[in-house]
Amino acid sequence: MADLIRCRRGIVLGTLAPLLTLVLAGCSGITGGEVQSANELAGDNARSIWNLFVPIFWLSVVIFVLVQGALIYAVIKFRAKEGDPIPAQLHGNTKVEVAWTIAPAIILAVILVPTITTIASLAEEPDDPYVVDVVGHQWWWEFEYEDEGFKTGNVMHIPVDQPVEVRMTASDVIHSFYAPNLFGKQDLIPGRTTHIYFTAEETGEFYGQCYEFCGVQHANMHFRIMVHEQDEFDEWIASQQEGAIEPEPDTIEAEGKEVFFQQGAACHACHAIDGAVAEDGTEAVAEVGPNLTNLGDRPILGAGSLENTPENLRDWIRDPHESKPGNEMPAFSESQISDEDLDALVAYLSSLR
Repeated sequence: MADLIRCRRGIVLGTLAPLLTLVLAGCSGITGGEVQSANELAGDNARSIWNLFVPIFWLSVVIFVLVQGALIYAVIKFRAKEGDPIPAQLHGNTKVEVAWTIAPAIILAVILVPTITTIASLAEEPDDPYVVDVVGHQWWWEFEYEDEGFKTGNVMHIPVDQPVEVRMTASDVIHSFYAPNLFGKQDLIPGRTTHIYFTAEETGEFYGQCYEFCGVQHANMHFRIMVHEQDEFDEWIASQQEGAIEPEPDTIEAEGKEVFFQQGAACHACHAIDGAVAEDGTEAVAEVGPNLTNLGDRPILGAGSLENTPENLRDWIRDPHESKPGNEMPAFSESQISDEDLDALVAYLSSLR
């Protein structure tokens, strides 16, 4: 009987081990193969959380080793053997029970102090922060630079070594904003405004995504944070405020702009392009979907579902549900946008830099 049990355990472990390996391997690459890492710190907010996590983690390791060590010792030391008499039946040990109740309470009380201190420090508003407003949508991100007078989508730009306040809300369901290299996650709640305060300590491109299940495309609700030196950031702000560059006449980009406003595509019914005006005076000011001003500068499409290349942009416009099923953007058949018009539209959108 014992041999049969051991055999069954071996079969179960042998089956679960490779499956577990595959599951864990899937955690190694996210957002186009790039890793979001909470221990590669690039922000003061993330550093505060890490400095709280590490001592608690090692304390937990010590407790785990002691408890499991005692358990293994007891199992081996007092293992029943054939012929052993039935041991005396005891109700328990009052001193031991009191001890293992008080000890965890003391440990939790010790952990509580730095935890409350860290939470309070993260909630403290810094002096004169740079403010970015974030709205979570199913399933993309809207970033508004209110003082500068423009909006963008899925890619947030901030200056290095400058305190930042992220003011957040949601338009539909609860989302959660998280870029582990820079800051801890915070929920976005419809009808409420929540905040994250942080300072990016190094320049670069950092990856984040929604961490609150929000529907069928929750896993594909990514964003990027681009951290710049101040002069480079000022240049980016200026380029956004200039609005879209008017294409040269009689070019494929100019044809694409006409397609953007034409009845079959009607891209302007959902998307804004700052400064873009059709020949009849129609402006692209809708805010149903992401603002497309300077779309060509963004590294991603569909909130991180695709890299931003002309080929991917073409496929996305033709049938966005192929790469991101369930999103609200409709597909466009050849009867709505011909291949020739689609090529022109892609050329126009890619030129917006």
